[in-house]
Amino acid sequence: AIYEACFKANIELSSEVFSALKKIENEGLEDKNKTAKIFANNYIASTNKRPLCQDTGQVIVFFEIGENIILSENNPIEIANQAVADCYKDNFFRKSVVKDAIFNRTNTQDNTPVITYINYSKEENIKVDVLIKGGGAENMSSTKMLTPSTTEKEIFDYVLSVVDNAGENACPPLFLGVGIGGTIDYAAVLSKKAFFSEENKEFSKKLQNYINEKSKTKIAQIHTLTSSTHIASMPVCVTVNCHSTRHASAVVDNNGYKITTKFDFAEKVNYSNSDLPIITTEDVSTLKKLNCGQELLLSGVVYTARDAAHKKLVEMINNGEKLPFEIKNSIIFYAGPCPKNNNEVIGPVGPTTSKRMDKFAITLYKHGVLATIGKGERSENVKQSIKDNNFLYFSVQGGTASLLQSCVKSAQVVAFEELGTEAIYKLEIEKLPVKLELN
Repeated sequence: AIYEACFKANIELSSEVFSALKKIENEGLEDKNKTAKIFANNYIASTNKRPLCQDTGQVIVFFEIGENIILSENNPIEIANQAVADCYKDNFFRKSVVKDAIFNRTNTQDNTPVITYINYSKEENIKVDVLIKGGGAENMSSTKMLTPSTTEKEIFDYVLSVVDNAGENACPPLFLGVGIGGTIDYAAVLSKKAFFSEENKEFSKKLQNYINEKSKTKIAQIHTLTSSTHIASMPVCVTVNCHSTRHASAVVDNNGYKITTKFDFAEKVNYSNSDLPIITTEDVSTLKKLNCGQELLLSGVVYTARDAAHKKLVEMINNGEKLPFEIKNSIIFYAGPCPKNNNEVIGPVGPTTSKRMDKFAITLYKHGVLATIGKGERSENVKQSIKDNNFLYFSVQGGTASLLQSCVKSAQVVAFEELGTEAIYKLEIEKLPVKLELN
């Protein structure tokens, strides 16, 4: 059940998610060009059985075990870890978990350990809720300790501030889980369990309308869970999920298991951007003459690099070492692809959050990088440096990895192979849809 829930949630929008996205599109709250890409990506991913997003996330599993049930072998945590390891290896999903957050950021190579929570119920079965949590959206999540006298509007304004801060970094339109109550840690758990709950509907809808009226970052759906708490406290946690919010539920009993989340909306969407100009990465003079907001199709050579690779590159620069590729007039794509299967040039690939690379960006720009490609806002000092020096920053719509995969015609690891998905790849791209955000 856990294996199939991970598989289905990673390769196809659930019916609930699809319907919520369609609703805000029909209400005119979201650009139809953006949702067209999302739906086209969904069709490609579900047809090819490949991930919606290259970030196939960290897996969280909630168990509700019937109190009279005895498991004959292993324990739920061991079962969850084995299921996830098998699913991610068998299906060439990206492994994104490192062993220790501070002291050993070595990839575990199988996307485990799984984060698990176990509760008990009166039912004669086991319910399994699986949440796939991508890093870009999770990094935009937030917890705050409010006071007992906090008003509803003050809660709304706090959630609004989280949404505004998330912006394009979290791949909107967004899905939010809001947890209120308990202690600071339990509020965070509630905010993730909320994706599987239908409680507090009226509050959630009112909150969603409030944010969509005031923020340019739109919300597709909100789920809220509340709990008891201390008389002196009101902890509030907002878990942010992207437009491809990935979760699935199953029920297990003596007869086997059943996935209870519906996946049946992978309709074909014809998306075309053929009206955009095609510019090559070698045409530096034309690229530098572009205006902000210009959309185009980029062809030529780019190099992928994420956090770990950036750190190594800057260390090499500081040590006077030769870099593994020609940096002058190069273009760096902030991306970490899924592993490829036997029929692919590269696995699904898309942009990661640009701001995480800002501590390295100015150094790389000044040593010859022409442009970077990613998603989301840049920090103020990087923005200013780009403007002052006629550097370039392009954005790509996040969460459309299977759609963007077709733009890559060749891929070769050129440095740091030991970093896995964070290795530097030389990509030959054709008609990659980008938008100039800064120059």
